[in-house]
Amino acid sequence: MRQDTLNALKDLKGVCPTEWNRQRKRLCVILITENNKKKDIERVVLRDIALNVGYSSEKVRFAYIFKESQPDFIKAISKGSFKDSLIQIVIIWRRDKKRIKYDWVYVAKQNGNSSPEHLINSTKGQISNAVKKLLKNSEALCYEAIVENLFNEHSQGILTKWISQFLYVVDYLSDNIEDEHILAVFSLLGTIAFMFTVGYVLIYFVRVEEENLKAHGQLIDIQDQRHINFIPELKLYELRAEKYNGMVRLLKPGFRTLLLINDCQSRHKLIPYFHKAVWPYRKSKTLLFGHMVIEKGLPWFSEILRLSLSKNRHLQVNPRNCVGTVLALNGHRKYFCMYHAKHPESALGTKRTLRNTQKLLDANEDPEIGRFLKRDFSEESESEPNILLEDHLLNGLDNWLERLFDGRTQKYYINYWPDFITK
Repeated sequence: MRQDTLNALKDLKGVCPTEWNRQRKRLCVILITENNKKKDIERVVLRDIALNVGYSSEKVRFAYIFKESQPDFIKAISKGSFKDSLIQIVIIWRRDKKRIKYDWVYVAKQNGNSSPEHLINSTKGQISNAVKKLLKNSEALCYEAIVENLFNEHSQGILTKWISQFLYVVDYLSDNIEDEHILAVFSLLGTIAFMFTVGYVLIYFVRVEEENLKAHGQLIDIQDQRHINFIPELKLYELRAEKYNGMVRLLKPGFRTLLLINDCQSRHKLIPYFHKAVWPYRKSKTLLFGHMVIEKGLPWFSEILRLSLSKNRHLQVNPRNCVGTVLALNGHRKYFCMYHAKHPESALGTKRTLRNTQKLLDANEDPEIGRFLKRDFSEESESEPNILLEDHLLNGLDNWLERLFDGRTQKYYINYWPDFITK
């Protein structure tokens, strides 16, 4: 038989184990006392009773608890306690981890100064009677309570735990590590520290050198250099069967494709002219730029020309005469605008300029102006030449593009976009 102090949850589990069955219930006799020298006599009395009682430790165990250390536990079992009892003793039966049943033992006060032996005998008698009574299967403890975890009186703070763990690790290492192990560890740490130090020094000198070069203007920041040298790229896509949907059929609303028609012989001359003419519009996000070889797309070009005509008839198209044509395709609204050097709409701007110049010459009588503007050009310009060189096919493209984006060009509507069949 032993007497224990309940100062933590693990002590409660060890001293007063749980037992749900009434026939195998285990009782725990607990003394409620204070942590001072005046109450030592109470603990002496309980220790003597625990040593001399005749019950098995599997059935009855003894313990004491301090009021100031476990106020929540004592408050939970305060119901039914005797305030005029000489010693506060409670008998509990733990049914599970939180639920307990308990009953208080009343110890009557003695008249006068009684000896410790008399106190022990009277207390022992009261406890023995109560225990015999409660061990019977027919008897039940009077009160029931739900208790939380006990406060651990020996718990340590976080800082104390860290210090204890550190001291434990130091003792363990000092006992198990030899000198050669310590040298190897310090060598490894020194090597790592040396590598980091050398790397930091090299990075520091590189930064100093970069700042010196920037101060003398010999080095430009990479971001500034990208910003200075950045030129918007103008991509020209070749219209093929695999790109036809993306460039024509599936264009989003508001998007258009500017398409140059050339052949294998003239593409090296016309593409640079076309690239130069559309270069100012390279930043537009609604324009695509491309070119098409007439030998590959002649059936498609002939079909859209036929669909744009009001009469349904078969067209015989000369591929050579199509070279230098520029189409502005609106895939969503199914129409296109056309530029060609011999197209009446394309020559309209040049003729209008010549007529305005002629009026200026007629209204001004200064011979110097007539000599400067060469009066004899109007008659030649009214009659269009029958032959156009490849170098002059795109001369009027700039003016046509201005009229295109101003909405002053002729729109040729079609019912659908024909398939792009490679010849």
